[in-house]
Amino acid sequence: MAKINKQVSSLILLLLLVICWSGNLTLRQRLTGLSGDVSVRYVEGAGVSPAQVSRAVRYGKEDGNDSFPELTLWREKRNQPLSDGTFRSGIADVLEFFGDGGSLMPVSMSRGSLPAKGDFQGCAVSKDVAQSLWGSGDVLGKTLVYNGVSYTVRGVFEGCKNLVFVQGGADDEDLYPALLLTFTEGGSNMVEDARNFMTRYSLPIGDILDMSLLLWLVNFLSALPAAVLVIWLVYRLLRQCFRLRFTPLLFIAFLVLAGGAIFLSAWAGNLMGLPQNLIPTKWSDFDYWGKLFQNSSNSLGTALRLSLTARDMQVWSAALTGTLLSVTGAVLSVPMVRRLRARSLNGLGLGCGIWFAAAFGASLFSGAVGGVSQNRGFWLAVPAILISLYAVGLFESHLTFNEKGGIG
Repeated sequence: MAKINKQVSSLILLLLLVICWSGNLTLRQRLTGLSGDVSVRYVEGAGVSPAQVSRAVRYGKEDGNDSFPELTLWREKRNQPLSDGTFRSGIADVLEFFGDGGSLMPVSMSRGSLPAKGDFQGCAVSKDVAQSLWGSGDVLGKTLVYNGVSYTVRGVFEGCKNLVFVQGGADDEDLYPALLLTFTEGGSNMVEDARNFMTRYSLPIGDILDMSLLLWLVNFLSALPAAVLVIWLVYRLLRQCFRLRFTPLLFIAFLVLAGGAIFLSAWAGNLMGLPQNLIPTKWSDFDYWGKLFQNSSNSLGTALRLSLTARDMQVWSAALTGTLLSVTGAVLSVPMVRRLRARSLNGLGLGCGIWFAAAFGASLFSGAVGGVSQNRGFWLAVPAILISLYAVGLFESHLTFNEKGGIG
């Protein structure tokens, strides 16, 4: 009975770790799409109009600017009355944008797509808005009436409640209070790049937000379960090395084994290398990290000071939830591996097989709800640790056998 209870608890730990790790990586990928750009915010009554953006794009083409960023304007209007043009009506938040709506707020489309740039007669609705107005999710081609204007539904999306996307017109002179710049090549100082770009093309400059520091922190924390496992493995290996310090040949042999185990586990855990945005673009750019930290920390402070938009709420929700899942996964990782640790080759194969099966199931579920494929660390970190522990266990059992046989 005790053995069955141990197996059940081991399986529960494994499933919880898989869920936390997979969920964290999915949220990290979503945050990557939300935080890899530079956004500009304006005070009430100020902003940039689609007409200004259209002129800047035209001037950029005339200049032959190959690194011209993608520009997307947006504004949010809460609790707006909507109707289907007949007798049904409802209330929803409306995100009016000009440019690429997908870069503003990545959503999982169940049908159709977001209205393309220039499609100022098209809209996209969340699934609950479609159910509220038409009683169905199959509403492509239906007419939505908002602010006295009729729009044709181009797509239905999931993941956001009571939200409607509406594309603005290229000649619109109305000011939008938020601008998103997506640079084709990330520079060492995207805040400065954004300011120089806006000055060059006569666009007003507001509060410029670069969330790359937040993205780096979330990327770092997403590797926390694998990092904890590798650190724990290093600790166990150092203890064994200390025991063998007076036997040089065994010490050297174990050191080679330990080095291979650490290298394999670190590689499998995807812990090697620096994130691309932390690598200086110039050999002599000694101020790179200082500027990056200063600009990013200032941007985080500004973002916390400004009123939260729906996009901001997605960013912070993904960051906080992903951090919680990553920390929980790190706490669960060592107890799970200790329970799953194999004493035989068959046990090692079974343990690795159980992990791969659970990881495959989580990957399928993530894909079904609009997630992404998981990285190498998610798939290989635990099997690599199990293999390393098995190899170390064989070495230790050999030492024990020799000691008992008087050969040590």
